Amino acid sequence: MVNQHLKQKVLDKLNNIYKSKGYITIDEVIQYIDEAALPLDEVERLCDILTNNGVIIRDEPTNIAEDDDEDIFDRSKLDYDKLFERVIEIDPSLEPYIDGVKSILPPQYREEAALIYQAKEGNPYAKERLITMNLRIVVKMALSFYERYDFPLADSLQYGNMGLVMALKKMPLTPDGRFSTYAPWWIRQIIFRYLYIGNNIQYIPVHMKEKLYKVYEIKKEHYCDKCNGLLCQQLIDIVSEKCEMDSETAIKCLILIEAPYSLEELTEKESDNSIFNDNGYYEYFIAEYITEKELKTVIQGLLSDLKERERRVLTYRFGLNGEDPMTLEEVGAIFGLTRERIRQIESKAIKRLRHPSRSKLLKDYNC
Repeated sequence: MVNQHLKQKVLDKLNNIYKSKGYITIDEVIQYIDEAALPLDEVERLCDILTNNGVIIRDEPTNIAEDDDEDIFDRSKLDYDKLFERVIEIDPSLEPYIDGVKSILPPQYREEAALIYQAKEGNPYAKERLITMNLRIVVKMALSFYERYDFPLADSLQYGNMGLVMALKKMPLTPDGRFSTYAPWWIRQIIFRYLYIGNNIQYIPVHMKEKLYKVYEIKKEHYCDKCNGLLCQQLIDIVSEKCEMDSETAIKCLILIEAPYSLEELTEKESDNSIFNDNGYYEYFIAEYITEKELKTVIQGLLSDLKERERRVLTYRFGLNGEDPMTLEEVGAIFGLTRERIRQIESKAIKRLRHPSRSKLLKDYNC
């Protein structure tokens, strides 16, 4: 009959090891059973008790993958070796990082399910293992964004790693939830939040960035031997059609994705004044900006002639405060009025603005 006191001592020792480093190995289980002179058939029973208590048991003490280890299981269908080679070819300085990722044992069968609950409860080993074994996903996505949007590869990897860590913090525990399918969403979000297409010296709102990604892909695929620089009418028409936007918005997007000029690089290559010719891109942009500022000033002046409530209703309804336009219901909720009452106030305010003494001020702006 097995000595239950000795068995409990073995369990206590193994639990202490688990608390110390976040996992135990099967060799450690066998070692302590042997030291306590317990029969070897207790190995399976002890392992069942430990795993039922949430203890992670590994076959090997490390998570390092050896090239000649035929027992390593890689469930991925991708040829990561080619992907890693491509990254190093693009940026040789990333070779140490890629070597580190290559040395990590890929996710093993059912390993993620055993780790995720432990990681969410703060187990340091489980958290580190979940992050490191999914770094290859970051590499794959960063390379994809480099090829599609010309994002700097090193920066994409950095922000992708941040997204991977954020995914572990944010992931909800659900029976059918998988970290490997949840994490890519956060990786994409963080990369897209911090990296810019083309003009990275100007702040671009998140909602505008979403449009720019599609426009950028269209521009990369576009070729026209009649193009006159950026503002090619054929390209503007294609962007307008595929992105469902008017020509003016298409032009804005094309200007925003254009990389800024470096005067140092240009002056090193050219000596004539043609290097300072921007084909009218920024002249158009500045003129439009000035017109927009003037129009805002005129509108604010007209609104000041309205009653306070009328002015606020129009501001909310048409987004004149820089926010998104609101529906009648949303504005009604602010004032505590019905949808119909807000419509009446709006209609009355617009009627006042259409008076000839006021509307003539907007004619110069095609309003």
